[in-house]
Amino acid sequence: MVVDRFSGLWEAVLAPIIVLVLVVMAIGFLLLVSRLSWAAREFVATCRERQKAHRRLIEMLQEQLESRETGLEQIWSASVALGSC
Repeated sequence: MVVDRFSGLWEAVLAPIIVLVLVVMAIGFLLLVSRLSWAAREFVATCRERQKAHRRLIEMLQEQLESRETGLEQIWSASVALGSC
């Protein structure tokens, strides 16, 4: 008699609840995977932007050093010319 009650309870309540829990867990897992995928894409995009900015900064610093070097060469050549007078 107790087994019949448990069997009825299983079919009526517990089985649909377990199915519902499994479906909700599957949906949650898919949402987690999609969120992690989005986060990985954003991380890669951010790293690429940072690398571009770093390259631009290096180029700007090289240009500034070259312009200072050119200016120093002009000053040096002018001072050498004045020194020979």
